[in-house]
Amino acid sequence: KYYTVNVDGQLNIYSNELRFNKKRDNTADITKIVEIFQMYKPHIVLSCENKKCMNYAIHSNFLTCEAFDESLHDIIGYVNIKPFLMYFECVDIGKYWVQSDYIYNTTRIMSRNNSNMAPIETPFINFELFDSNKLKNRILTIVTFT
Repeated sequence: KYYTVNVDGQLNIYSNELRFNKKRDNTADITKIVEIFQMYKPHIVLSCENKKCMNYAIHSNFLTCEAFDESLHDIIGYVNIKPFLMYFECVDIGKYWVQSDYIYNTTRIMSRNNSNMAPIETPFINFELFDSNKLKNRILTIVTFT
């Protein structure tokens, strides 16, 4: 079955409440709108592109919504975003892209110059335990001796 989905959405960052405002030509109910929203696997990315930050970024796991009583919602639908985990954080260190994965508890070091090269996998490296110079030295040491 095909649906026409025409909505505006706003996220209240204080309550984690996601509000969908349906437009007139909608053929999907709020339950279907939420299902479609989740199907696209939305997530949050926060990044710092400043060279001092070494292109640092964190990525959340996919956002999911809590179930709600559709009978309470007609034109406007409110759903709450469930608490989410951080998925990974990454940083650019010279020729290498370093990704620490919180879900699989591992760190991958990938070559930016040779995308065909398999990543180097190491036990999880917590970026918070290092300043930028120590992190860079740690990564380059791993690359040199692997």
